Amino acid sequence: MKNLVWAKIPAFNTIDLYFDQEVHLGEDLSLNLSISGKPVDFILAMDSPSSNHVKMIPETKLSPFDLKEVVIEQDGKTFWVCPVDVLEEITPEEDEDLGYLYTEDKTTFRIWSPVAKSVRLLLYEDYDSDDPDVVVDMEEREDGVWETNVDGNLDGWFYLYEIDRCGKTVRTVDIYSKSVSVNGGKSAVVDLEKSNPEGWERDIIPALDNPTDSIVYEIHIADITAFDDEITDEVKGGYLGVVAGGKATKHLVELGITHVQIMPSMIFRSCMEDDESCYNWGYDPYLYMVPSGKYSTDPYNPYVRIRDFKEMVMKLHRLGLRVVMDVVFPHTFDIGEKSPFDASVPFYYYRISKEGKYVDETGCGNTTATERKMMKKLVLDSLKYWIQEYHIDGFRFDQMGVMDKSLVEDLAKRLRKIKPSVLIYGEPWGAGTTRIFKGDQKGKGYGVFNDEIRDTIRGSVFEVEKKGFVMAQPGTERRLSVALLGSPSYLGGFTSKPEETVNYSECHDNHTLWDKNVLASRRDSKKWTEEELKRAQKLAGGASILALGIPFLHLGQDFCRTKNFNPNSYNAPIEINGVDWKRKEMFKDVFEYYKGLMELRRNHRAFRTNDPDEIREKVKLLRVENLFIVLYFGYHMNEDPWKEIFVILNGCLNARKYHLPEGVWNLVVDENSAGVETIRRVEGVLKIEPISMNVLWR
Repeated sequence: MKNLVWAKIPAFNTIDLYFDQEVHLGEDLSLNLSISGKPVDFILAMDSPSSNHVKMIPETKLSPFDLKEVVIEQDGKTFWVCPVDVLEEITPEEDEDLGYLYTEDKTTFRIWSPVAKSVRLLLYEDYDSDDPDVVVDMEEREDGVWETNVDGNLDGWFYLYEIDRCGKTVRTVDIYSKSVSVNGGKSAVVDLEKSNPEGWERDIIPALDNPTDSIVYEIHIADITAFDDEITDEVKGGYLGVVAGGKATKHLVELGITHVQIMPSMIFRSCMEDDESCYNWGYDPYLYMVPSGKYSTDPYNPYVRIRDFKEMVMKLHRLGLRVVMDVVFPHTFDIGEKSPFDASVPFYYYRISKEGKYVDETGCGNTTATERKMMKKLVLDSLKYWIQEYHIDGFRFDQMGVMDKSLVEDLAKRLRKIKPSVLIYGEPWGAGTTRIFKGDQKGKGYGVFNDEIRDTIRGSVFEVEKKGFVMAQPGTERRLSVALLGSPSYLGGFTSKPEETVNYSECHDNHTLWDKNVLASRRDSKKWTEEELKRAQKLAGGASILALGIPFLHLGQDFCRTKNFNPNSYNAPIEINGVDWKRKEMFKDVFEYYKGLMELRRNHRAFRTNDPDEIREKVKLLRVENLFIVLYFGYHMNEDPWKEIFVILNGCLNARKYHLPEGVWNLVVDENSAGVETIRRVEGVLKIEPISMNVLWR
C-alpha cells in the first residue's frame, strides 16, 4: 500500500496528495473523500507516469466553508486535510486590527482562523484559573476573521481562544497579545494608556541624520546588569537595571555609542519567566508583541513588563541613546498545538515540506512562512507596534537570510514612513536555504552584517587557530581594505553605499574577540604577550569603528570581555555571560582607546561618509600589501573640517615606515591613544608600530 503522508489544498478545485512511495498512473489507492461530513466524488491526476505527488480534483469546486472539514480516508485510516496555500484568498485587509481593541465601555476581540468551525472567547478574572468566568461565542466574517464585542470594562482580565479546527479543539493565547500572565499562560487585556511611565508623553528621541552616524552597541539585559554592584537587587538582571544609574548606565553613556541594541526581549520559551536561575539569550520567540516578563520587576503583573520596558527606553533616550530591538521572526520555539500560530491556523505560519514536515532552514526545527500574507502582516504589525507604542528606533533581524526578500524590502519602506530615521539591518544568512544574500540589500533601505570584515579582522569564527589581520595573518589586507571603504560593489564588495554594511569583529555569537585571539595565540608558533593581544584588540576596534558604514560592537569588547572561552554561551550560567566590571579597570587603556575612536568618528564626518560618488572621488588606497594598508581621505571629505586624513593600519609583527606627503601632519591615533586631540606633530617618515593604527590629518 502506498500510504498518504501529507495533503494540502493549493486552490479551491485541487487537493495535492503526497505518498511515502512512488504511485503509478492508474494505480488503485483506496481513497475516499468527504467534505463537511458528506462523501464527494473526485478524479486523480498525475503530471508523470510515476510520482509521489497525486492531484485529487473534487467533482465540485470547494467553498471557503468547505475548507473547514476536508477528510480523506485510506484503508480505514482518516486523514484530516488542513488547508494552507488556499487560505491566501481568505484574508482581511492588511490594515485590519487584530487581537483586542480596548475601551472602558467594551472590548472587541478578533482572531483570524478561516479553518475553524467555531471559536469561543474564554475570559478569566484570575490568571491562574482553570475554568473561565465568561464564555462568548464568536462570529465569523467572510475574510476568515472571528469577532465579538464584550460590554463592560475588561481592563486586567485574561483570555484564551478555544478553537475547533482540523478535527481538534484547542485552547490558545492570542498571537496578537499585547501582554500576558506569567510565563505566557494567558493573554491579558490592558489599557495601554495606564502602562505609560511618568513623562512618557514627553519622550524625546535623539536625532539621527544618517544611518552611518550610528555606533551600535549590543547588550543582553541580564549580562550588563547582573554584577553591577551599584544598583539594587530588585533591578539586577532587568530592564530597569540598565538605566538605574549604576555601572551599566554610566558605561553606556561614557563609551560614546549612539544606539543600544538589546538582545531578544520579546517573550521567549527556553526559560520560564518565574525561574530566576534559568539563563538564555532568548532566540526562541513565543509571541511577537509582548515584552519578556523575565526582565521585569514583576512578571506576574501584565502591566509591569510593559511599563518597565517603556521606562528603560525613555531613560535611554534621555541619556542620548537610541534603542534597537533584536527581533527573531524566522522561527518559533514551539510547533503544533503548543505554538499559538499552529493552534490558530495549523501549518499556515510555517514552511512545510511535501512529506508534511516542518522545514528547518534555521537550525531551530522550523521556519516561519514569511512569504504568506498573514505572516507578513504579523511581522509588519509587530514592528509598527514596537515603534508606535514603545518608541523603538531600530531593528536587528536575526537570520534575516531565510526571511522573504519582498517582506524585508517592504517593511523598510513602511517603517520609514512612520519613523524616517529608523535603523534596519540583519543577518544575511541562516542555517539552511538563504533567500537574502549580501548584495540583495543594495538600494533597498536596510543594511546587512559584514562577515567579510569580521573574518578578515579576527580570522575564522569556527576554527580558533585561524588568525586574522590583527594577529599578523598574511593575505588579509586586500579584503580588509575593501571593507574599510564600505565594501563597495566596484571593488568587489556588496554595497551601493556604506549605510548598507554593518562592520564588526565581535557579537554575541561565537567566542568573544579576546577569547578567540587568546586561543589562537596558544596554537601559534609565536609566543604572544598580553600587551600584543591588547594591541590586536585595539586594532580590531579601529578597523571596525573607522571603516565606512555602520560600526557595531559587542558589550565588553572595549575592555577585553571573556566568557571563559565558551564559544556558544546561549544557555550558559550568568557566571559565564555576566559582565565582569573589574575588567574595565584591568583593561582601562583598551577602553579609553575604543572611547577615543568613537569620539573621533562622532566628531569627524569623513568617517561617516555615505555618498558613493564622493568616496570614489576623494578616497584613495595608497598601499595594500604585506599586512599594511594606507588609506587617504582628501579635500574635506563629507565637509569634514580636516582637509586631508591618513588612516594607516599595520598588521605586521614588526614596525613599518611610511613617507608622508610634504608638510606637517597631526597624529591623533597611534598604538597607545585614540581621539581628536593631537598626540604629536609629524613630518617626513612616519614609523608605525607593530599591530597598530595611525590616523593623521592636516
